[in-house]
Amino acid sequence: MMYLTTMNSLVKNSENFGNIPVITKNGVPVYVKDIARVTDGADITVDYALVNGKRSVYIPVVKTASASTWTVVQDLKSKLPEMQNLLPNDVRISYEFDQSVFVVNAVKSLMTEGGLGALLTGLMVLLFLSDLRSSLIVVITIPVSILIGALLLSLCGQTINIMTLSGLALAIGILVDQATVTIENIHQHLEMGKPKRLAIYDACEEISFPLLLILLCILAVFAPSFLMNGVPKAMFLPLSLAIGLTMIVSYVLAQTLVPILSNWMIKAERYQTYHHDKVHAHAGESLDNREEEQVNRHRQEEVDHPEKNNFFEKVKSRFIKIITLLMPRKKLIVPVYLVVMITLAGIGFVVIGKDMMPKLNNGQFQIRMKEPEGTRLERTEDKFKQVLHIIDQTVNNHVKITSGYIGLVPSSFGSSNLYVFNTGTHEAVLQVNLDEDYKVNL
Repeated sequence: MMYLTTMNSLVKNSENFGNIPVITKNGVPVYVKDIARVTDGADITVDYALVNGKRSVYIPVVKTASASTWTVVQDLKSKLPEMQNLLPNDVRISYEFDQSVFVVNAVKSLMTEGGLGALLTGLMVLLFLSDLRSSLIVVITIPVSILIGALLLSLCGQTINIMTLSGLALAIGILVDQATVTIENIHQHLEMGKPKRLAIYDACEEISFPLLLILLCILAVFAPSFLMNGVPKAMFLPLSLAIGLTMIVSYVLAQTLVPILSNWMIKAERYQTYHHDKVHAHAGESLDNREEEQVNRHRQEEVDHPEKNNFFEKVKSRFIKIITLLMPRKKLIVPVYLVVMITLAGIGFVVIGKDMMPKLNNGQFQIRMKEPEGTRLERTEDKFKQVLHIIDQTVNNHVKITSGYIGLVPSSFGSSNLYVFNTGTHEAVLQVNLDEDYKVNL
């Protein structure tokens, strides 16, 4: 055990510590000098830093609130060779525990989501419109929207962090819709035989207000974050700004960049004259008598000459047959559909887990240890190493690195005491980072 006692800070000489009373028994005080020898000696070790289970000199680096985690880590790593040259040959310095992995993984996730969104959207446009140039136009709007959205976030005082990256990743799935709707409507007006510029103008004018209403509905979902206060506002306002600004940029691009690129790249003559056995656009919803007549004419061509139907037209014909059979029974189908959907939603709500934040599989976790108060530092260290051994056995030797701190935290530690767990030699904090080959089972 390591016994701690309060100290009179007015004592000037080490000999006077012996006159500090420890306890009073039968009216007689017992002094420190009666039970111990008081000398001016070396400091007593009250803390250890361990890296991979070995005692080390551990220097924590704490960034300021306005600093970039990624920039701080990169700058620190660049200075390590210079710091190594200033040390003796038998002392090695290394950067051991990288906390920037969270930001890096978030950026990788955004790039993956953006790549998948661009690829799947491009393939979808290519499948339904059979036009590679139209697919390219839609794909171009995705990175442009994200880059301009990131610029607007910077102008709003936001940084690239977990919440803004999450917002950008969420926005990708929505922003592709506007460019897709625009390009499809342009094809529809071209198929009506209009000149290319007139078809582009009419198509954009026709969908500008509906797309604006859709945009406003999406923005209304995130509007309450501006009314929040404290921690909720700090968490969800960057997310809302990332989604909202990117969606606004996407709407503007759908009405400006997409028409311009369409005018430059689309070959209108492929779609202005309809031939059933040739590549052509597929008409969408009939909005007036002229478009309804066009849809009926195309449909009659598909029925009269089924041998010329491509894959899309075959799927469309099959779908129309199913809808035709179901429509007379709509009074029965609609209630059954609502009951089934509500039941499935209720089952999903009960079965699916509920968390405030999504679970992360980053292979990093923290353990806090607490022995009985007064436990000696060496005994806490023994327990600490036992915990390391248990973790290593549990993950089948897939521990990449561990760092821990045992005992009292010095007053020079660059963090507020509010965030310090250790209060004595009986407590320890352990950080564990598993290697990439080990998959955490969430």
